[in-house]
Amino acid sequence: MHLRRLRLADGRPVSVDDAWYNPEHAAGLLDIDLTGSVYKALAAQFGHQIDRARQSVRSEGAPADVGALLGTGTGAPVLAFDRVSYSGALAIEHSRSWYRSDRYSLNMEVRL
Repeated sequence: MHLRRLRLADGRPVSVDDAWYNPEHAAGLLDIDLTGSVYKALAAQFGHQIDRARQSVRSEGAPADVGALLGTGTGAPVLAFDRVSYSGALAIEHSRSWYRSDRYSLNMEVRL
């Protein structure tokens, strides 16, 4: 199943999220209210608590459809995330997200 969401902050576009789910693990996901947290819905409705994810991030030019949704236009710099989210050993979600680089900040802590 494929879910595409335009996420807003203060009424302005911040990101476009494309996520794919195996219907075997989330049958009916697209039939419930997803205006809130999809992860909360996965836990409450399907018993899959997301407990970890592997993710990469890079800078790229916005694809035409993403640029139109974000209001940046094609090729504008965006932060592109690729993530696989897990509930235990089970991969529940594969997602791609594009964030406006002028409206999003990424913070990290590095421990050595």
